[in-house]
Amino acid sequence: MDLRIKQLKVFLALAETLHFGKAAQRLYMSQPALTFQIQSMESTIGLQLFNRDRRHVELTPAGRNLVITGNRIISEIRQFENSIDSLATEQPIRVVCAPSGEQVILPAVIRRLKMISPKCKVDLCGVSPIEQLRALQENRVDVLLMIKRIDTPGVEFQPITQQHVYAVVPEGSEFAIRGSISVHEFAEQPVIVAARHYCDQAQPLIERLLAPFGLKATFVEAPGRQSAMESLVAAGLGLTLANEWRLVAPFPGVKMVPFEEYLPPLQLGAAWRTSFESPILTSFKTALQDVIADLGKQKKPSLGLAAQSSKMPAAVAPSVLQARQAPKYMRA
Repeated sequence: MDLRIKQLKVFLALAETLHFGKAAQRLYMSQPALTFQIQSMESTIGLQLFNRDRRHVELTPAGRNLVITGNRIISEIRQFENSIDSLATEQPIRVVCAPSGEQVILPAVIRRLKMISPKCKVDLCGVSPIEQLRALQENRVDVLLMIKRIDTPGVEFQPITQQHVYAVVPEGSEFAIRGSISVHEFAEQPVIVAARHYCDQAQPLIERLLAPFGLKATFVEAPGRQSAMESLVAAGLGLTLANEWRLVAPFPGVKMVPFEEYLPPLQLGAAWRTSFESPILTSFKTALQDVIADLGKQKKPSLGLAAQSSKMPAAVAPSVLQARQAPKYMRA
């Protein structure tokens, strides 16, 4: 017996209204289509469910029995669908967020996600940059947030923002006091970067930024966290880079200063598996789009120096968050 749920719903609608026209209208289908479904159902189970003539429609004894059973079946199906939705909502979405998104993007997306779907849960995962793509492909995480562009089959990349890079210098150094640094001055200092076993893109990124100027850097490898690298800068062991959103949460003992030459911004975004579809991912995408739209409306203050001369996009950092003036007795 091949009795379908659609046929059962059609039968129950007609059993309740006892009127082919009203039942068809309720189900948003034509009356001939409804008649066909009832006839097909009766043929399938081998029983007549309705007595009908031109004026009346009434249930047969078999039809009355099926109403009881059919309502129970539909009720159980609805409970099952609700339980599936609940499980999908309760299952947390596993997110890896780069340090560049921890102060601005990540909190904003989570807040928006809670507004869209209050039951959604976010599980923040700690995965090193060198392992992130593999973790995504192996279904160990669901979303990578604030990462550089990925062009890999099976992975969808959603651009979020372009971020200008700043030099992170010791507070009180000549660069901090001057409020800027040249690319040549930056390359003359030890450059603190994440160790290669943690992030294999940090050193190549700086090499690409310096290459147009014919410069090379001397690298000092450090633990992968931005705060760890900035603590070494504060100790006077070198300089490092940070994107403009780091201005929102400056590290003690350092100052972020713009470069005097124009450097191309970094394109950052989010990535997820194209094969992964769930209600919580749909809500996450919506929240991310809303946050991107809101960020696009924010007024961007001037980067100064290179940005002013080249008329390139400015930083997304409130002017009230500019770093403090360093004491004059501190020198690089």
